[in-house]
Amino acid sequence: MTKPIIAVDIDEVLGAYAVEFVKFSNERWGTHLSVDDYKEHWSEMWEVDMEETTRRAKELYKSGMTGRIPHIIGANEALKHLMKDFDIVLVTSRPIVLEQETRAWLEKYYSDVVTAIYFAGMYDGVVTSNSFMQTKAAIYSELRPAFVVDDQLKHCYAAVDLGIDAILFGDYPWNQDMNPTEGLVRCHDWRAVIDHIQSQPAI
Repeated sequence: MTKPIIAVDIDEVLGAYAVEFVKFSNERWGTHLSVDDYKEHWSEMWEVDMEETTRRAKELYKSGMTGRIPHIIGANEALKHLMKDFDIVLVTSRPIVLEQETRAWLEKYYSDVVTAIYFAGMYDGVVTSNSFMQTKAAIYSELRPAFVVDDQLKHCYAAVDLGIDAILFGDYPWNQDMNPTEGLVRCHDWRAVIDHIQSQPAI
């Protein structure tokens, strides 16, 4: 890659994962979740133990749900605009078991804008409560992107700690506790992401 890199998350940044997740959960397990209830820590959200969470997760991963999530409006057009000056790589927390389904979904919506995809591996193997504290820092450290775009504060803070400009994407219930931090800015949509990146000094 010869151009500066933008490292972009998938869920809630390119695709509306929580929307499809709560729909599936409510239909399959009789929960009464809304998008406002969604948490990355599924055990806490469902109020079940890790054994039951793991069982449900395996069922969900086999269901094809991930391939049905709607794409975020404006994301494809924004990435096409940004790829004139940047290489676009994806960094996701999704488990590697979803790689084939993820790549098929990306081919449908983002086939001509993504340079590479990296799976952070935080939820591969045995998932514990500690897994939800892990970040994508190791990948950011290796890639050294010019910008990170993610909806999870922990990943944005991890980027800032590495001296990387971070963009907190969206105005979601789970990312409201943003502390004023140098190098971190919230962008509510992809138009705002473009405006912010273009306002920065040349990389």
